[in-house]
Amino acid sequence: MGMNLPLVINVLVFVALLLLLAQTRHKQWSLAKKVLVGLVVGVVFGL
Repeated sequence: MGMNLPLVINVLVFVALLLLLAQTRHKQWSLAKKVLVGLVVGVVFGL
């Protein structure tokens, strides 16, 4: 296997963030708030 540990951890964190964002559809959040949260999470994840 050529996959290293940081790559696996990065993918797992990304999937966890996607699942967390998917849970916002159960809340009564406006689309603007969902987009803003998605942008903030994406920026933080990209750092």
